[in-house]
Amino acid sequence: MSRPPFRPALDLVASRASPSGRAPAAATSLGRRLAPRRVTATLTLAAGLLVPAAAHAAPADPVVLDAKTPLDAAAFGDTIAWLRPLDVRGTHAQLVVREAGAEPRVLAQTLPANVNDLVIGRDATGARVAILATASTRGGIPVRSTPVRKGALYELPLSGDTAPRRLAVSRPGTDLAAPGLLRGRLSFAKRETLREGVRWTLRRGSTTSSTSTLLSRGTADATIPQTTPVARGRVAYVVSTRDRKTTGASVVLRQVRAGHRSTVLGRTDYGGASESGFGPLTPSAEGGRLTASRWTVAGAHVHDLSTWSLPGGSVVSNAKTARAPQWVVPVVGTGAGTATFEPQGTAQGLTFTPAG
Repeated sequence: MSRPPFRPALDLVASRASPSGRAPAAATSLGRRLAPRRVTATLTLAAGLLVPAAAHAAPADPVVLDAKTPLDAAAFGDTIAWLRPLDVRGTHAQLVVREAGAEPRVLAQTLPANVNDLVIGRDATGARVAILATASTRGGIPVRSTPVRKGALYELPLSGDTAPRRLAVSRPGTDLAAPGLLRGRLSFAKRETLREGVRWTLRRGSTTSSTSTLLSRGTADATIPQTTPVARGRVAYVVSTRDRKTTGASVVLRQVRAGHRSTVLGRTDYGGASESGFGPLTPSAEGGRLTASRWTVAGAHVHDLSTWSLPGGSVVSNAKTARAPQWVVPVVGTGAGTATFEPQGTAQGLTFTPAG
């Protein structure tokens, strides 16, 4: 995925949205409100998800939190955080945090190289933290000039007081990805060798323990790009299984608990040059609800935002998203609204729409 040219992140800027979705050259001050153009449908979606229907008449204008498209973004309550790339390839990044009613702030701590995944929440002590994952090598035959890159997990306090620390479960030599966090409970995908061969597996652990529990084994053609702990000891996760005949894939959102079969919450698929999937998995504070956007790139597949009640799995809200490749991150509480970005789309930047 190509990245926009680097601009210094310490001077975060916001730009007016254009009909094409690209930020024009002239930048304004951070947080300036935008005319509701291409994001009009997102305004209605945010209101429908977070406030009563009566509030639809006067939705708030969207603001651009960052003119650069983040590598990833996540929310916990009324706090949103994102990974802002510092170079075209995204090898280096900064963590930016925005609490309700406050300006975005850049954490001064240096992040590990190749960070590409982010989740925020509370650890076992109640402190607000970010769990970061570095990129791992997804297939291919490594040679001397391109060694295997194994993903690692790090914890970083959102206060920015201390440097990122590698989690105990992320020992050297392990290959971990797709972290999730809920009140100190950790979920992640692990690339490991089983009797059946090398597979991505789903595991559950904690931010303090060096051990984890195996919950699900993937197939040789499957990856697990998203995970999160939810209510009653369960883990929600996304499985993308490649179809060797069509070069497409089946993408399924599931939930599972140890010793039980998984159940399906939602699904999508794609083929040819298109691609589809589920965006960030965002649980409620206690894990009784799960919100996720379903996105698609270069295809006519469904793109929407849904919230499920767990563990039952019933859909409590659903609405179409404004743009097909859009990832939607719900923010609740004092600063309720929705943050949107397009990791593989044409529109640049991270936009936030307050609930009306």
